[in-house]
Amino acid sequence: QRRVQGASLAFLLTNKMVSAVGFIGLGNMGIHMCRNLLEYVKTQNIALNVFNRTRSKADDLVASGAVFQEDPKSIAETSDIVFTVVANDSALESVFIGDNGLLAGVKPGTIFVDHSTVLPETAKRLSDLAAAKQAQYISSPVFGRPEAAAARMLWVLSAGPVDAKEKVKPFQQAMGRAVQDVSLEAPRANVLKLTGNFMIVSTMEMLAEGMTLAEKNGLERSAFMEMVQALFPTPIHSGYGGRLAADNFNAEGGFQLTLGMKDVGHMRTVAQNSACPLPLADLVYNHMLAAKANGRAECDWLSLATTVRENAGLPSGLPEKK
Repeated sequence: QRRVQGASLAFLLTNKMVSAVGFIGLGNMGIHMCRNLLEYVKTQNIALNVFNRTRSKADDLVASGAVFQEDPKSIAETSDIVFTVVANDSALESVFIGDNGLLAGVKPGTIFVDHSTVLPETAKRLSDLAAAKQAQYISSPVFGRPEAAAARMLWVLSAGPVDAKEKVKPFQQAMGRAVQDVSLEAPRANVLKLTGNFMIVSTMEMLAEGMTLAEKNGLERSAFMEMVQALFPTPIHSGYGGRLAADNFNAEGGFQLTLGMKDVGHMRTVAQNSACPLPLADLVYNHMLAAKANGRAECDWLSLATTVRENAGLPSGLPEKK
């Protein structure tokens, strides 16, 4: 029976033409990714179904040709490939599971592609649930801020079955500058995403500590940044360093501190489960926690630097509360 089901699924994936795709999650990242996806599918005569809890966020997409569906179940019923990008693990599970979830409406041969930053255990669970419905699941988290999503400059990870990855790759390419094939096992892309975010947030901590040390000893921030850009000419260093030098902790169009804490928490969970100490992640988490305690939960995750500054006796860089 298993061999028959496997052969049937392979046949469906290889031979079924894609007539419609779905997209769920129109937040700071998703809205840009979905716009780029819509532009691509229109050139291929493929329909795009969209769903978001706040329906008004889909208005512009619908005006451009997308079709709004009332719930995730309807997305699954009308789409051959479904893309998701939501804030956290519980949000992702609520999209998949339940009477109105994706799995309630899934058809054999459907491919799910999730771009969220979640625990590998979450990806494994959803992958198994999809397989039980003769569907396939690809973990496809992305690197890049919303402005990178808008410019199709995301670095897209992809992990899952080979045939499914090949089928969805053109759609992933429509949303990013490159697609990295990570593994046959979906959860490994989630581990790689958390590893990359660990390096990014550690760079933010390094920039915050270095700039604070320079400033405490009479150096201008511009001098510090000139040195950084000469020695570390990367978008991460110049981007976050520039925001830090300008006291730009605004999360609008960016990445909120609370979401950053979720990601760092996931890093620590994976580290603990694999007996891999991550002292830098522990340090960063505590700096974020202190920033949250000081009312900065809605600031950008770079606001961890406000804790570093205050610990050194400097002003946070944020406007004083009245």
